[in-house]
Amino acid sequence: MNRFLKYWPILLLLVLYIVVPNKNPSIDAWYYAACVKFKYDIFQIHHLLYNFWGLVFYEPFHLLLNIDAMQALQFLNGFAAFFSLIVLVQILKNFEIKETPAVFLSFITGASFGFWRYATEAEAYILPILFSLLATFYLSKTQLRTRDYLLSSVFIVLSVLSHQIHLFWALALFVFVLKKANKQQIAYFTLILFFIPIIYVAVFYFSSSKSFLSFLLGEYQKGNAAINLNLYSIGLGCVSFVRSFFQVHGYMIDLISKYSFVFIVFVFLVAYLFLKDFKQKKHDFYTSKGKSSIWTLIFSLAFVMQLLFAILSDGNAEFMVMLPVLLLLTIVSRFKINESSWLTTFAFLVFLWNFCFGILPKNLLDFNQTQKQANLTIQNKEALFVWSNKPLIENQVCYAIGFNEKRNYVKAEEKYLFQIYHHLKNNGTVYTDQLAEESSFSRVGVLKKRNLFLLSDYFPYIKTDSFKNNNGMNYIYELQVSDKLLFLHH
Repeated sequence: MNRFLKYWPILLLLVLYIVVPNKNPSIDAWYYAACVKFKYDIFQIHHLLYNFWGLVFYEPFHLLLNIDAMQALQFLNGFAAFFSLIVLVQILKNFEIKETPAVFLSFITGASFGFWRYATEAEAYILPILFSLLATFYLSKTQLRTRDYLLSSVFIVLSVLSHQIHLFWALALFVFVLKKANKQQIAYFTLILFFIPIIYVAVFYFSSSKSFLSFLLGEYQKGNAAINLNLYSIGLGCVSFVRSFFQVHGYMIDLISKYSFVFIVFVFLVAYLFLKDFKQKKHDFYTSKGKSSIWTLIFSLAFVMQLLFAILSDGNAEFMVMLPVLLLLTIVSRFKINESSWLTTFAFLVFLWNFCFGILPKNLLDFNQTQKQANLTIQNKEALFVWSNKPLIENQVCYAIGFNEKRNYVKAEEKYLFQIYHHLKNNGTVYTDQLAEESSFSRVGVLKKRNLFLLSDYFPYIKTDSFKNNNGMNYIYELQVSDKLLFLHH
């Protein structure tokens, strides 16, 4: 019982993962949940087995508790996050960290914004972390046996098949095996890893793809993902890296202005806690282990590869979810972290900041501004829709009515003007929210140039509906036919 109580911080996170989920699901979350709900597109190339795990989890819980697919995936990630932290504690103990500081260090990782955010979301980034940590756990034992290498390789296979992004962590662990294992153990380890390409080939065989290369490239082949290195991707990467640990977002300005008293109390609390602990000497907080171990190289290698790939992928925050875990493992491989009031204070502040400014707002406030658009889209089969966030609404509609019922969408781009015009000329209806003011309070909005193209420059319009969310009053418009477009064309 006493040992159980030592894990109370991680148990607290589990409760919050489940009880305070994200009420603003992302584009991908709606799609994955729709796929699980309607048993569609289960094996997706970049995260081959994630929807499969989601379906396995969803079916019994839907029958027993009547939870929907979105809830099921959120619960799956919440529990996967919890067990990831439990495994992380055991790894830290393997690195000579005592149980209490190990629990609080894992708590800090679990309360980091990037990790916590996806633990409450229906996306594919937490479950592979659990598998990668299990693979690491078996290799971090003091006395390694062949069985440990075999189990580690199995979990590497599950990790990479759950999401390709864990290939970098897997490569780093493979370097460790090449350095430490004997020839027979390396052979066994490598043979099991061959299940990754074997399973990919098996899924390709039953897929509709004509080329194995295009199958492997997936979204990169379609142009929905790309590798870039420019100031834009570096800027997004810097913002995403900070947000992997602490929530930083434009909407916080509005929250602070609305609840300034709470923020002032928070500032005074931070000042008090740090002044209280100021007298404690830093060497009481950590001690050096002397010479660096091979694990410092392994974890640093995994960390750097993951970070660089995320930056090259337009600073993708989703590809940085594992960075708090890898950073902690890098630190504990080099330093011994001791139990101290500094540690508990820092853990409490990380938790409080990310809960108040990241998790709770995403649960209580409406940021996506799509429910009215989705309902309108479902109710009007023949209309044409020009939504500013077309993929989000399209996936939300699929989640509601399935993939067989089609709706007509076009993007708010100049090349679609005459398609909109002809639809109106033929007595069709066109709805849009593209005339609404675009919020710049986002990771992308701060850095990208404002789109100057507006449908109101070409079509008259009337307001048909309105709704209020965290960004203020929003409107849905119905476009009217106008010969102005033909005049501009001539």
